[in-house]
Amino acid sequence: MKKLILSLDVYSWVKYCVGLVLQNSSEFQVMTVYRDSGLDGIMAYPRLCTESVEAQRRHDLLRISKKLGIRRTMNLNCSRKYIDIEQLSMNIKLQSTFNGINEIYYQYDELLTPVINTIGKCYDIEIYSFKNENGIPKKTVDISKFYNELHEIKDLMIGIPDRSYLDFPSVEKFY
Repeated sequence: MKKLILSLDVYSWVKYCVGLVLQNSSEFQVMTVYRDSGLDGIMAYPRLCTESVEAQRRHDLLRISKKLGIRRTMNLNCSRKYIDIEQLSMNIKLQSTFNGINEIYYQYDELLTPVINTIGKCYDIEIYSFKNENGIPKKTVDISKFYNELHEIKDLMIGIPDRSYLDFPSVEKFY
């Protein structure tokens, strides 16, 4: 069974899905949607140029994925100002078809929800959202047993814009 994590940015999937991935990392692929503008800077180094911030976050994504054992990561580099829904939908459909995706975990977003739900129905894929507090969770993961791994992952998150990205929930919830 293969699983796709669809995150809007480089770090949200780590904060909300790391426990899920640690249970069986070889099944996961990660796709980030938005191109990182780098405008929000890096917490420890607020005056770096945007190109440096973008490079650091790409590097973080690769290092975190490697540490977790995720074999495939990609960034769709969509603009935050304009997103081509058709292109995004096609990319997700292609990943689902060619890579045999059975489950999609996506970062809740009003724009993404209808697209993801349609793909799930058409391709018979289970859909879960994260970073969402609507309704009753379909799945939960207690991440307290991954205490040591969480600290190692946090050490790899160099390019975060602020400390809130290091505050992991004690239970990951998927709706």
